[in-house]
Amino acid sequence: MYFPNICKTTNLFEKILVRVPLFSYLYLLFYKKSVEIEREFAELLTEDKVLFIGGGAVPYSAIILANKVKQVTVIDNDKSSVSLAKKIINYLGINNITINYGNGQFVDPKDYTVIFLPLQAQPKNQILANLKSHCRKNTKILMRVPKKAFTKFYTPIKDLAIQNYKEKSINQLTYNKIIMFYPGDIKNE
Repeated sequence: MYFPNICKTTNLFEKILVRVPLFSYLYLLFYKKSVEIEREFAELLTEDKVLFIGGGAVPYSAIILANKVKQVTVIDNDKSSVSLAKKIINYLGINNITINYGNGQFVDPKDYTVIFLPLQAQPKNQILANLKSHCRKNTKILMRVPKKAFTKFYTPIKDLAIQNYKEKSINQLTYNKIIMFYPGDIKNE
């Protein structure tokens, strides 16, 4: 079972962080190594166009990957997070990240070669159904898998409509794995 309060708490935390650039920078450093592991696991190329479905007020993964890929788009369904994320991207002078207000259940993913789904992106299976219907068949989809202690807050892997995937261990506070799969690996609901 998924509890949305952890997502709201994370969102509030990031909204506070973004107001103090030093804290935002430290937050980025906390995730940098794991995002680099994810990049290597996905074998991202400089010509990749990456979509993050959910980014929050501090889209740290997008910021870390921005200088490694051609284009990054972040959508988030919280208008104030979108506004704050745009400010931090402008403050950092990053030109290849676009931040948009949107919903992962309805986003058009056809132009992207890689899609990241963070832990907070919900409802996971409805987002996955949209990706299955609209992605190109060779689009890589990456998703973080929560540690067992956090499965009451985030969708556990056993509840996801995915039949095949590759996985890589990562030691992070709330997750311990990243999985990668393709639209054809998503089950029909």
